[in-house]
Amino acid sequence: MLTSGVNAYISLITNFHLFIKQCLEKHKSCDWGDCCDSDWKDNDASIEIGERIISVYHLPEDFTKVINQDTKIWIITERDRSATTVLFPSEY
Repeated sequence: MLTSGVNAYISLITNFHLFIKQCLEKHKSCDWGDCCDSDWKDNDASIEIGERIISVYHLPEDFTKVINQDTKIWIITERDRSATTVLFPSEY
C-alpha cells in the first residue's frame, strides 16, 4: 500500500515507481536499508517473533529536488503481516 503522498509523486517523478519497487524488494529480502544498527537488529528479531518491521531508504538526490520536505521513505510491515505500507516520515 502507498500513502497518498507517495502515490502523488509516482506520476510527477520519472522512475520514482522503480525506486519504490526496488525498496520493496529489498524490504522483502530483509535488507532494511538505511536504518541504524539497533533498528536493523530489531527488524531481524521481529522476523522471528512476529513484530512490526520498519525499513528506511534515502531518496536519490534528483528526487529530493522535487520532494522538498522528505529525504527518505519508510516501509512498514504490520505485526500481523496484514499490510505493508510505503510512506514519507512526514505522513506518519
